[in-house]
Amino acid sequence: ISGALCPVRRRGEWGDPARSCLPPILLYSTEAELRELESQRLRVEQLQQAVRLQQ
Repeated sequence: ISGALCPVRRRGEWGDPARSCLPPILLYSTEAELRELESQRLRVEQLQQAVRLQQ
């Protein structure tokens, strides 16, 4: 399934940081899609950092 985004799977409950998570499977079919995925990944990191700073 070229270019499809597959769901992220995780072992255990989503809120349990003690559980290890499986790496996400992300597929892309063009360089533009790859750039978009990287942009989204960076945005998630920024949001996670902001949440940690708020706690």
